[in-house]
Amino acid sequence: MATKIHKKSANSSVAEAMKMMEKHPGLAEALLKQFLKHNPEHKAALELCGVIQHNLGKNEEAVVNFEKLTKLDPNYSDNWANLGSAYGGLGLYEKAIEVIEHAIRMEPKQSLYRNNLALQYRAIGRYEDAIKQLNTAINLGPSAELWDNLGGIYVEMQNYDEAIKCYKTSVKLNPKFIPAQINLSLAYHFNGDWKNGFKQYEWRFFYYQSLRGYLDVYDLKKMWDGKSNLKGKRVLVFGEQGYGDIIMFSRFLKDVKNLGAYVMFHVPQEMNTFFEGIEGVDEFVNCKITDYDCVLPNYDYHFPLMSAPYLVEINEINGSPYVKNINQVDFLKKEKFNVGIVWSGNAQNPDDKERSIPVQYFKLLSGIPDVELYSLQVDGSEIAQENEFIDLSKFITDFKSTANLIKCLDLVICCDTAVAHIAGAIGSPVWDLIRFGPDWRWGQREEKTHWYNSMIQFHQKERGNWEELFN
Repeated sequence: MATKIHKKSANSSVAEAMKMMEKHPGLAEALLKQFLKHNPEHKAALELCGVIQHNLGKNEEAVVNFEKLTKLDPNYSDNWANLGSAYGGLGLYEKAIEVIEHAIRMEPKQSLYRNNLALQYRAIGRYEDAIKQLNTAINLGPSAELWDNLGGIYVEMQNYDEAIKCYKTSVKLNPKFIPAQINLSLAYHFNGDWKNGFKQYEWRFFYYQSLRGYLDVYDLKKMWDGKSNLKGKRVLVFGEQGYGDIIMFSRFLKDVKNLGAYVMFHVPQEMNTFFEGIEGVDEFVNCKITDYDCVLPNYDYHFPLMSAPYLVEINEINGSPYVKNINQVDFLKKEKFNVGIVWSGNAQNPDDKERSIPVQYFKLLSGIPDVELYSLQVDGSEIAQENEFIDLSKFITDFKSTANLIKCLDLVICCDTAVAHIAGAIGSPVWDLIRFGPDWRWGQREEKTHWYNSMIQFHQKERGNWEELFN
């Protein structure tokens, strides 16, 4: 977004909002709204308020402010560029392109406008147009951000070699530009280069907010470097990020145990019973690092779980099942092909809108003769009943109970969420339905995955098009 708030034209309220917008954007917006009630045509306030609203995802309100600005000052190109970005935030990409192109005609040498235009082209799959705009922007003035965005387009085109070149150029220009460091890691993974991918992924400590608490609670002097001898040592492994990540990377705990360590696994308490069936865990730790009274047991070393393959130097992934002691429950209709379904994941996940699937597509499957659908959606009882799925949510109390149910089903079909990892970890057949622009772990849109032998992947060929995938 193009933002140049002129401090000379801003009164104390606007200046105060500028100071607050990064750490307290909601308060900054509220302050500006109050100010605009009495000064409805104050350009700097309208612009800053629109920018904050766009950053907060409140693009309908942002559009109102930017449209007002283009009428008040039609010759200020930033107003048009910002309006275009807000339209893009609403998914009105063609309108966004039209408006940003207008801004570029006003200021053809403004590289930021071309970057924003490229992002709109990328959203509708016009990759060559996006590349052209970014190359022009780079020629006007190269930056780490521009090279990073160019790499992202090559990732969507599955040209990972070019993406890696772009990300490397980005980090060369600015080694402290963390998004490019992380994206380089993911591009390595897409390309099947696990060694460099996991090594590069250590940059996540500076990227993911969820790891800040870990760095605060754990003694950084005791972080294992992958070289110190673990024989007879107490090692505390922190289960980081989402449930699916924890399940997926828990397979490496046995490799830590094989180094002679006493392994303590720091995970949410609701995962304990599920992980009782995994090799390599001696003890569970359940305190939340966000709680002020989180007390950790004595340990000699610690490290976050997703560092395990890098520290233990694992360069090949074994997809065999690794969670045992699952109790199969006999409750199914033997004459039917029994399929468990999950259509949405954790709404707090920033990618949940794209990975979750409208339930009507699963309803189509219920019309197949001799197929019975069972909902494994923990919060989906009402929707399951509306669609005449057999609701299993009342039997789900933790991850172990979910695994027990999955074990007796003929198949699980689900969006990319923790249930897919549960099924894969216990070796049950699972079809994982994956959004366009997949997560790095699922590779280059292949049908099979290194991670789980029992999983078949179905990838969207077009962003948001679940209908084609289900057909």
